[in-house]
Amino acid sequence: MRNFILKIHLYGGLLCSPYLIIFGLSSLQFNHHFVQPNDDEVTWTHPLRLDPTIEKRNVGNAVRDSLGLIGWGPWWNVEQDETETRVEVVRPGKKYQIHIKDGLAEIEETRLGYLTIVNSLHALTRVPNAPFMSVWGIYTEICTWVVLFSAGSGVYLWTARKSERHVG
Repeated sequence: MRNFILKIHLYGGLLCSPYLIIFGLSSLQFNHHFVQPNDDEVTWTHPLRLDPTIEKRNVGNAVRDSLGLIGWGPWWNVEQDETETRVEVVRPGKKYQIHIKDGLAEIEETRLGYLTIVNSLHALTRVPNAPFMSVWGIYTEICTWVVLFSAGSGVYLWTARKSERHVG
């Protein structure tokens, strides 16, 4: 039984080490802001007609889906008036400012840099329209349970070995 627990402890740690490294780097970046994000911008247009019956709460997601983007369309970043609709869609590493007027959407895409993606992976479980990010959420959950198991099994493995009990 001890060998089985030891193998799970060791191989589980190897499985989760990339996640723990990303978690540590993103924690440092959150607290110390070593690298500021880029502000590379690309602008493009796409024909787009909005359904006027859509509630303000769903406009961002409807625009995101009709443009084929991934990310969130927060309802609080939607501004509508008689002539124009402005929507923001955000995702790890990119931000889209979308201005819809006369059936044409002008999209200003801002690339925020790779470190913002690492920061987003810190506690991310899923991103709308992005199947890989659901896999990341599952990996996060597995790593959480493996780390908890490893903490308990590490104490067990240390106390179960009589010859090393007094070393620590």
